[in-house]
Amino acid sequence: MKRIILPILAALMLVLACGEGGSPEQVIDGFLQACKDEDKEAALATIYSGNVDSDIHEFFENYIWAAVESGEIVIDSWTDPKVVETEEVDEEGVDVKEVAWVESEVTIKEGGDSDTDTMEFEVVRTSAGWFIFEMD
Repeated sequence: MKRIILPILAALMLVLACGEGGSPEQVIDGFLQACKDEDKEAALATIYSGNVDSDIHEFFENYIWAAVESGEIVIDSWTDPKVVETEEVDEEGVDVKEVAWVESEVTIKEGGDSDTDTMEFEVVRTSAGWFIFEMD
């Protein structure tokens, strides 16, 4: 029974963190934790899939997930994500209501070496909550 309940609770917590009550920082933290845990579905749940063009899915699949899945990189740790700027969006026909730019110092292990760099994320708020739109 525990084998069924624990994954459901973990998924529910992730959905709640990404939903309307969540924050840009929680979305980034959830994404990085999912990548560290090699949980592709949880990582994908934090990525925008709305009505505005974004290359985030292709970038995630071809670069980030490919490297994580192959063991080429391991996301080791990160600092608490911080919002550095926000902007309201009021454009007809677009599901995005607000944009936030978030930064975190992420430490990645690659081939036995660790490297820490600032990752920048563009996060958007839709009627469904906050989601990663772009990352650098």
